[in-house]
Amino acid sequence: MFNLFSWGTKRQTTPLTDERPAKRSTLETVPNDLDDATHARLDKRVLDICEEPVESSSAVTLLLNTIVQHSEGRLDQKYRRIANAKALIKEHPELVDKLKEAWNDSSFKQIRNSKILRTSQSFQIEQSRQAATFSSDDSESESSRDQ
Repeated sequence: MFNLFSWGTKRQTTPLTDERPAKRSTLETVPNDLDDATHARLDKRVLDICEEPVESSSAVTLLLNTIVQHSEGRLDQKYRRIANAKALIKEHPELVDKLKEAWNDSSFKQIRNSKILRTSQSFQIEQSRQAATFSSDDSESESSRDQ
C-alpha cells in the first residue's frame, strides 16, 4: 500500500507501514455433522459445477450459491438465490477469503460448518440430535454398569 502525496506536478510515493492488527475471522462454526466421505461427495458435486477459478466477485457468489444448493438441506436455502448470497457476502466480507481458500483446497467443509449459513432451525435440530446421542450413550453405559 502506498501513500501518494502531490507536490505540484510531481508525485512522491512513500510506503505506509501496515499498523492494522491481523484480521480475525468473525465466522463462527458449528460442530461438524457430516462424515469425511459425505464432505468429499458434496465437494465433488460443487467442483464439478464450478470449474473456473474463483477470481471475480460474481464467481465467489456463484460458488457460495452452489455450496448451498449441494448441502443436502443443511445450509439455509435462502442463499440459493444469488441476491441473498451476494447480500451475505457483503455483510460478511471475510467470507470471500474463506471461499477462495476453500476453492484452492478443493474442500468446502469449513464453509458448510459456518454458523452464518445454517438456519437456526437446522442448528437446533443438530443440537437435539447430539443431545439425544449423548443421552443414549449415557443410557447404554449405565445399563452396561448394571450388568
